[in-house]
Amino acid sequence: MKKPPSAKEHFDKGKMFIDQNDFDNAILEFTEAIRLDPDNSIGYFERGYTYLYYKKDYDSAIADYDQAIRFDPNNAGAYSHRGVAYGQGKKDYDRAIEDFTQAINLDPDFAIAYSNRGLAYRFKNENGRAIADYTEAIRINPYYALAYFNRGLAYQNEGDTAKADADFAKAEELGISGGERGYLRGYAEKNN
Repeated sequence: MKKPPSAKEHFDKGKMFIDQNDFDNAILEFTEAIRLDPDNSIGYFERGYTYLYYKKDYDSAIADYDQAIRFDPNNAGAYSHRGVAYGQGKKDYDRAIEDFTQAINLDPDFAIAYSNRGLAYRFKNENGRAIADYTEAIRINPYYALAYFNRGLAYQNEGDTAKADADFAKAEELGISGGERGYLRGYAEKNN
């Protein structure tokens, strides 16, 4: 008799479905992996990631990251992704900042968490704090084009055109194209 698939096999199949852009089946596979191994934070993390970035189901993502954190309270990535769900999805920037701060406390070299916290501060019109976080993200990763771009927007909000233009130029040098720049500016203006 053939042995039924293990939690790991369901997890691996879920990752395969993500690679195939079949997000509904990926969620089903991660759900089955969780059913078979309910104390494993990775299944919750991956299903939360799928809900967050591919399905834009922020409530389900937050619920899964809550569980991932419950089983692995030192998972900086889970805090950071939950912060994205709160900030970008729910527009709860204070809660997002709390999660990004916890991610940074767990991993002080987590450039993306600094950049994301900077974004939340910028959406709250706290441009000075945003600039400080983007600057730290750039210190950690000097090739982080999006951090330069977002810092440029914060400088622009502060009226410092010279610093904004320098950061926009550096972002383009590092790979953000003019088209992406236009899209990102439009997104930033829509969400301010």
